[in-house]
Amino acid sequence: MKRLIFTLVGVSLLDPKKELLGNGFEKRLGEIQNCQNIAAIIENSRILNEHKTQVLETLKSQNLRDNLASFSAEIASLHQLKPQALDNEADKVILIVSETPECAFSGIVNGKFIIHMRRGTSDPEGDAIIFEQSKDVFFCDNVEIKIVEGLQVEKGGEFVSRGIKNLFVFVSKKIKEEGASYDEVIFNITGGYKGTIPYFTLFGMLYQGREIEDKRIKPLVKYLYEKSKDIITLPNLPVAFDLPTWRDYRGVIGAMELLEKEQAEIFLKYVLPPQVSGLFDLQDSKYKINPYGEELKSRYQEEKISLTPFGRGHLLLDKIEDGLLRAYFKGCINQWQHIWIGDKVPEMVEHQRGHAQRVLELAAELLYPILEDKNRKIFQNDKELASLIGAIWLHDLGHSGERFNFEDREYIVKGFPSLIRDFHNLITVTLLEDEEQEIFPAEVEVENKTVCRRNVRNIEAIIENIKAISQYHRKWTPLVPEKISEKKGKHCIKLSKAIRKECHVLAALCRILDACDTQIERTVDGAYIDTRKMTTDREVKMLEKEKENLEKEGISLDIGDGDLKTKIEKAKSRFENLGWIFEEEDETTRAKLNNSSAYINHIVGKIATCPNVEVSSSVKYWLSCLDQIFFKKSSPPHYEKHKGISAVMILYKGKEGGVYKFDIRMVGAKGTTEDRLMSVLEKDINEEYIEVKETLDTFVEFSYSYQCYGQEPQSYQKDICIISKKR
Repeated sequence: MKRLIFTLVGVSLLDPKKELLGNGFEKRLGEIQNCQNIAAIIENSRILNEHKTQVLETLKSQNLRDNLASFSAEIASLHQLKPQALDNEADKVILIVSETPECAFSGIVNGKFIIHMRRGTSDPEGDAIIFEQSKDVFFCDNVEIKIVEGLQVEKGGEFVSRGIKNLFVFVSKKIKEEGASYDEVIFNITGGYKGTIPYFTLFGMLYQGREIEDKRIKPLVKYLYEKSKDIITLPNLPVAFDLPTWRDYRGVIGAMELLEKEQAEIFLKYVLPPQVSGLFDLQDSKYKINPYGEELKSRYQEEKISLTPFGRGHLLLDKIEDGLLRAYFKGCINQWQHIWIGDKVPEMVEHQRGHAQRVLELAAELLYPILEDKNRKIFQNDKELASLIGAIWLHDLGHSGERFNFEDREYIVKGFPSLIRDFHNLITVTLLEDEEQEIFPAEVEVENKTVCRRNVRNIEAIIENIKAISQYHRKWTPLVPEKISEKKGKHCIKLSKAIRKECHVLAALCRILDACDTQIERTVDGAYIDTRKMTTDREVKMLEKEKENLEKEGISLDIGDGDLKTKIEKAKSRFENLGWIFEEEDETTRAKLNNSSAYINHIVGKIATCPNVEVSSSVKYWLSCLDQIFFKKSSPPHYEKHKGISAVMILYKGKEGGVYKFDIRMVGAKGTTEDRLMSVLEKDINEEYIEVKETLDTFVEFSYSYQCYGQEPQSYQKDICIISKKR
């Protein structure tokens, strides 16, 4: 059996009780400790070489089998790891040494003793120490000594920021390069400084089940207690990398290398938590992911399919000062992950938990810098922040409903996905009102504690704010009284009342953040798109058959509204043959689909929302079939749009005149053209910004930039609001 044995090295070799330095111990030890040049120890300086010879001579005279306590912790533990076979050329020992003179000295002496423990082997560097043959003790020809930079005890900051990180990088690299050549990887924690041992133990356990070159690694953590003759194998615990936190910040992590140094430092300072910011080092004026981060990135890529594809969803909760409110929201969020079950528009790009958490990540990029400002004029209390967080999670809940209440009337949109999409904001509010006790339960369990809703301060007001923000998160809803909106004349729903002032900034921010999630992750992945298309085509074919059966049975057009009757008669003739919807998609087919969808949407909108409009159940079902067919077949272009955007980031530029300035940067995926980037930027984000700019002007201001794959970012030099209007 071949074993790769990582062994921490401490300074037990220099313990005065072992008397390995002989007479004049304190003087010899002082000379070792006072050596400022660790390289001199490695290169065998004259004084240190004499000390080394002294220790080796003393070790030679000891009986290892019967007197383990006389030897260093490293040698004693390795002795207990002796293999069954006497010829141990298959093993490799890596002695991990702290960056101190005495530890470097101990590492070299331990290494020489391990290598030259059998007859006829003398020290090639001139120590002239020849060890007697020891058939039943550990020896190994392949020993590597690694001094880890920053792994020292004098500067605590360096121990954390450099030492532990460098230790992990070294171990990870070795396992990646050599692990597949060994049957076992052993983490020997008997020696070493106490501060290093816990991390090293975790490193060993983190490699459970890891595969290198299709070979599963078998990590074993070993420890020899000083008075014991048996070495202990520590049980593996179910520990793992903090992949959910990586998932929370995956967008930022992926795009950091694209940012200028100053912009990246803002993210490192305000947005990313310490365990994530430590993954980046400054290289060539850019913050690039370091080897430690690359290892986590590799692990994330390997395991994200088997894990939930989302993070914990707790971003920004750390900024809620009220501990009870923070805990209650954490408990609610844990339950909300499945709240979209029953999605009525599944053919669209993802609008569920993944979307909510990407919007939450964008919110973190926007809000963390603002929340660090003690003189801020917005988000001055927990209520505002909690309201926005809740609305981000729940604003698209309406996609799973089929009815809504508005101005004392109930509207049924079941069977009409285009209307569910159009009015999902109003459906959301209805669901939040009808199912409030389920969505915001009386009690939640958080970290083995029960949090009661009735004890949470301002929770009722926060819930009402969430409803308001959700209702007004659509572009056609008015944030200020002067802008009264309706759905472009297609329906009879008018929001004649603007959102209350307390929530208008929150709703405006929710709109911008929602619009910014045009990223590739909304398409899930290629396999999902293919399966979604296959399922959609199957559904459309069945709907087409149902439509044809209704037409054969005859559809009554006894409709009082003459204009509506004419439109339905025209639709009956126009859509009699739908074979073209399965043709290979091109610009012509896409335009025809969009026009057809809009035409049917106009008809069903009138039927569902206008008073005194009645049609037979057969006509309604026939129109439902058409609405579903066109809605389903119109969705794929949205996948293509999102596939072209690898990331959207909100970059903090600073505060000027009391206004927080941010740049929204859109990063293109490989193959995405500049025109396509600008089109998405202007149509998806800027059109939303135009609607809310007046509301936000005294608090927040946005500019735009875009970055094609492999190129430098480009900023807009003109007012994009004007450009978009001209187009």
